Amino acid sequence: MSSISYVTVWLCKYFCTFFILVLLPFAVIQAEEIPAPLENIEFITKPAKPGVWLPGGPVPKKFDWLELTSGEWLKGELIAMYNKQLEFDSDELGLLTFDWEDIKQVRGHHIHSVYLENGEIVVGVLSIEKGKLIITKGETVLEFDRTDIISFTQGAGKESNFWSGRISLGFNIRRGNTNQLDYNAQANIKRRTARTRMIVDYIGNISETESIETINNHRLSGHYDVFVTRSFYYSPLFAEYFSDPFTNIKHQATIGVGIGYQIIDTSKTDWNLSGGPGYQITQFETVEVGEDDEEESFALAVGTRYETEVSKAVDFSIDYSFKLLDKASGGYTHHMIAALETEFIKDFDFDISFVWDHTENPKAAADGTVPEKDDFRLIFGLGLEF
Repeated sequence: MSSISYVTVWLCKYFCTFFILVLLPFAVIQAEEIPAPLENIEFITKPAKPGVWLPGGPVPKKFDWLELTSGEWLKGELIAMYNKQLEFDSDELGLLTFDWEDIKQVRGHHIHSVYLENGEIVVGVLSIEKGKLIITKGETVLEFDRTDIISFTQGAGKESNFWSGRISLGFNIRRGNTNQLDYNAQANIKRRTARTRMIVDYIGNISETESIETINNHRLSGHYDVFVTRSFYYSPLFAEYFSDPFTNIKHQATIGVGIGYQIIDTSKTDWNLSGGPGYQITQFETVEVGEDDEEESFALAVGTRYETEVSKAVDFSIDYSFKLLDKASGGYTHHMIAALETEFIKDFDFDISFVWDHTENPKAAADGTVPEKDDFRLIFGLGLEF
């Protein structure tokens, strides 16, 4: 391999890692939405009269109040609504989380920043009643449809409200006639605002038998999405790094751009489809005499992610992506992971994951051995959500 190609492979590898771990979070934070000034928004109702509410229910003089569709009222502090989940802090019951569809009305006392469908952000005391969102700031009242709400946070919005994620770890240790150690890790980190979304995924597996390494693969991927509407978005850049010497892939880096569509976005189910052109560089562990030890190819990348809440304690997700490359780079390749997560202690889950990796045209090693086209793994682990 020429020195120029070698440098290209390593630059691409480190760019992908640097992009996913450093540039993505920095770019997202820098692109944070700035609240729209109220004077630029059309006033469509009369000035508010403090303490005036429709008949029935409490008046919010000191606390925020929440009414559920069951008719129950809760007193406390309204924290945030994000991804169709509302957080409410009750002095008696502690921090509670509700599906947005289970909220009948809100009568606020604290200041909140509300992110709307049209991309604007309005700040004030909020109330939600009979399908309407009412924002009050001083003598000014703004009215919107409840369906226009993307999310809201207390005050000007805390950075921590935009982040969520989960980490899953699994171990298998055997001693006796066979000494074996299996280790696997998975991580999913998300940051989402009304207009942007960043997702970073990692999955890694290491296995040793009688102190001899038999498995060692790692996949790190990330993408940054900008929503044009509630459903349609574009990805200025996505990146992936993959390494698996046992399938003859020493380093593999992919970068590209794309567009996507949010097919379903509810409190229980999330499903999106995305795709776009990219470029991939692969450096192989070993190759036969006369073969190139690195290949470059344009790629068409397509992916879909489906997550749903089967019950209060069980979640199911499936993430499937494929790439179309030239034959020397593998041709058709795909990565699929299906996971079943069962909650057994607050914030802790028992995870079962099935992983399927496929390469249509794997590269033969120096001794002529051709890796299998398919790799299957069944992974058990303990997950933590945050």
